[in-house]
This record gives sequence, structure tokens and C-alpha cells, in this order.
Amino acid sequence: MEADEKGDNILDEFVVDHEDNALCQYRSHGGCCSLRPVNIYPEPAASGIGNIILFLYLLALAKFFMALSGLDAGSTFGGMGSSREMTISAMIEPITIVVFAALAFVLKTLNMHVMFLNILKTDILFSNPVLILASFSIFIILIVETARVPVDNPETHLELTMVHEAMILEQSGKNLLLMEWSHAIKQLLFMGILINILFPWGIVTTLSIYGIVISIILFMIKTSILSVIVGLFESSCAKSRFFYLPNLFMIALFFSLLTIIIEVFA
Repeated sequence: MEADEKGDNILDEFVVDHEDNALCQYRSHGGCCSLRPVNIYPEPAASGIGNIILFLYLLALAKFFMALSGLDAGSTFGGMGSSREMTISAMIEPITIVVFAALAFVLKTLNMHVMFLNILKTDILFSNPVLILASFSIFIILIVETARVPVDNPETHLELTMVHEAMILEQSGKNLLLMEWSHAIKQLLFMGILINILFPWGIVTTLSIYGIVISIILFMIKTSILSVIVGLFESSCAKSRFFYLPNLFMIALFFSLLTIIIEVFA
């Protein structure tokens, strides 16, 4: 009996280590590719990697497994955080779909790379300012999806108010590292989308070492400015009550629907 239990423990440790290594490799590839959709326009043969529908599905899939990890820990706070996260997702994901549908409708493409390139080459932001309305919606989605104030407070230590942090409360070591890393990558991607809609200048259209270096430097500067704006926004408001959050979501929905209405009837 003791030998069987010892063998099961060894097997469990092997499975966990194997999964962690595979996940490390997967996240490493994700981290290396996280800059590609936001500062480099790929060749047409590889343009399918920027499909906006695939992007939304991957976000939903990651959130699903994050909620499962909160439930898997078996703690009260993990289950509560997962429940809250799924409730918020049920409200914000349809709005996210409408927002990106509005972008696709205005820019006449489902490929994010082509969107950014069209904005860069045609100066559509000045000739068609409805994209500014959509940018307000994307900013709200950025706040919601990255668990910022007033939706959530990632720095809180009060478990009763946690949402994202409650799901990873029982995690530690490599698992916690990978979850925080994936969360940072998601925040970087949303910030990159917002930046390249409002300020697309600096995107690489022809691959060269000089162009890539300049593009990364400009992207870091624009990201830093947007981070300051997000920080100022968080500092200007307090965390909202859970049942007041739909009011914020409706603002994003309003701007996205207004974008579509103006584009259709204007």
C-alpha cells in the first residue's frame, strides 16, 4: 500500500512538472509573439494570425481556464472569484464583440494588421473620426479585462472584494508566475490595439533591424504614456460596487453602437 501511494505521488509530480514545462514553452512563445500584432505588419501570407475573431476566442478560452484554476483549488475565495469573473465576462464579452465588430465594419476587414495598416496609410483617423468613439469603448474594455479600478483592485488584500486576485490566491511558484505573465501579455495586447488605432505611426511595414528597433522604442514610449493615463484614471475613481459595473459597460456599448450608426447613416 505504501509503495502504491509512493508511486502515485511520483506520478503526480511527474505529470505536474511535465505540464508546467509544456505551459512554460507555450507561454514563452506567447510572450515572444505578443509584440508582433502591435508593432510589426507581417507579410500577406502570414496575415491570418491577426484574425480578430480568433483573438476574441483565445481571450475567452484563457479566461475560462483561469476560472477553472480558481475552482480547482477548492477554496471559498477561489470559487467566489471565479463566479464573479464569469459574471463580469457574461456582461462584457458581448460588448467586446460589438466593439470589435464596429472596428471591423468601419475599417472593412477582420484582420487587425490590415486595420492598423489602413489607419496608417490612409489617415482614416482624421477623415473618419468615429474611430475615436470606438477607442473610448476599447479603453473601457482594457480597464475591465485587465482587472483595474473601478472594476477590480489588483492590489487589494481584502478577499471579499477580490475578483481576479481571488482566482489565483491559492497559486504559487511557477503557476503564479505564468498566470501573472499571461495577464500582463493580455494587458499589453489591449494597450497595443488602442495605441495603434489612435497613434499608428511607428508600425514597421518592411522588415529591417533599424525599423524594428525604432518601432519598439516608439511603442514603449506610447505604452508608457497610456500607462500613465490608465493610472490617472484609476486614481480619479474608487472601486465600484459590483452591481454598479453594468453602468460602465453600457458606456462602452453606447459608443460602439454609435460608431456603427454614424458609419451606416452618416
